Amino acid sequence: MSLSLICPSCKGAEVDILASGLWDGEDKDGRPISGSCEYGICKQCHGRVARYDGPPYFPANEEWQSKIGPIEQRQRQMAAWPYESEDPNKEA
Repeated sequence: MSLSLICPSCKGAEVDILASGLWDGEDKDGRPISGSCEYGICKQCHGRVARYDGPPYFPANEEWQSKIGPIEQRQRQMAAWPYESEDPNKEA
């Protein structure tokens, strides 16, 4: 069963998913655990939304920047195409 990502602020059901994936780790007793996660922007109120196998929540800025910051940076680079290489080994 798939649950749609609902904005916890405005209850909007239309969320642009920026990233989704699977995670794995260990519980407090060292047993393997895993699940799924989603990060998106609500189309109605433009709020940030995240979910890790539970109810959606507002991710802290630090969490958002660590998970979504690189994606947003890449989107800005692509929007400014053509862009200069960030490769320090490339000759100008």
